[in-house]
Amino acid sequence: MPSRAHCAFLVSVILIAGCSSQASSAPAPASSPAFEAPPEVPAAPAPPTFPAPHPDPPRVVSSGGPVLATPRLVPVFFEGDDLEPRIEEFLHALASSTYWTATTKEYGVGALSVAPSVVTADAPPATDADLRAWLGKQPGADASTVFVVFYPPSAPLDVHGKKSCEAFDGYHLARPAKAGPPVIYAVVSRCETGSKALDAVTAAASHEIVEAATDPFYEDDPAFASADDAHAAWTLATVGEVSDMCALEPQAAGRLVGDFMVQRSWSNAAAAAGHDPCVPAVPGPFFSALPVLDESVSLDTGSSTLATKGVRVAVGETRTIDIALYSDAPTGAWQVSARDGSALFGGAKELELSFDRTTGNNGDVLHLTVRPLRAGRFGGSILVVTSRSGPTQHVALGFVAN
Repeated sequence: MPSRAHCAFLVSVILIAGCSSQASSAPAPASSPAFEAPPEVPAAPAPPTFPAPHPDPPRVVSSGGPVLATPRLVPVFFEGDDLEPRIEEFLHALASSTYWTATTKEYGVGALSVAPSVVTADAPPATDADLRAWLGKQPGADASTVFVVFYPPSAPLDVHGKKSCEAFDGYHLARPAKAGPPVIYAVVSRCETGSKALDAVTAAASHEIVEAATDPFYEDDPAFASADDAHAAWTLATVGEVSDMCALEPQAAGRLVGDFMVQRSWSNAAAAAGHDPCVPAVPGPFFSALPVLDESVSLDTGSSTLATKGVRVAVGETRTIDIALYSDAPTGAWQVSARDGSALFGGAKELELSFDRTTGNNGDVLHLTVRPLRAGRFGGSILVVTSRSGPTQHVALGFVAN
């Protein structure tokens, strides 16, 4: 949605004395020579482990709803869209790509197919309710079909009071089966023009299509819709679906389907193995820094209170927490920084943060001192930890409860 037996080598000298069956007539020496053991050879250092020990990363968990085992896309265009041929080319390339398998297979989603496009002379519906009603009249709706609606430029869309290209550039929803035949749909607004338009459209479309397949009934019967409770801060900050979980990554998008721009998506399997959780992974070793948060605290979502993992620090007090660094292969030291989520997302600053040092490598532990400046709006504040090496950055989240 809006959208990881140290061996010591003991050296010993064995003195073997020869002996005779007859007594020797030679006089015994006045004294025996002294023999000193050679110095002990230092133990070889243990080879580094990749990835070094680190806290468990988040998992996107299913709430029990269905996924699309045989997803079928129906592209919908409004008459006169000059990007239609290129978008259709993209959708067919997406269906045959390794990107599709990498982002969806582990969640039970199967091969993707693309139906002929619907091109309509109707005016684009102005609200999500109107669009849902319009799509309900189209033939071919079923529990495996996703209508992908490409809005033209300068056609605003209101979704629950939020405006396209202000609050979102794409989203996916569905009319549940209890309201008639299910209508699953994704919407991509045209928020860029000129040379940037196609990249923006294909990146947003890939995000929403992957999520529509892994969580088609987000509102009424969710599937892979959120992070596990221990990592509820990730859901709070990103929404928690598989593409959302990677949206904060600075290199979230890349030309990974031919020359088309698409967004990387979260892989539980890659995360659990200590690799880049956003697949397909960026080139080079993956590196990250995770806050070590072992306390059970409460997070207030506004509609419910969740038990999650975090650190409890009262306003005005300070605590120092460990930040565990790990990589999946040898790499140079990287920089680590921390910010409070409120300030990062445009709100008032809630946390004062300071490190004992700001660089490290696989297996290092940095120490971050946390001081809340005011009560967080969620019963605490979101902590954002960023690892950077050159142009590559990776983001991790945590929760500081008050």
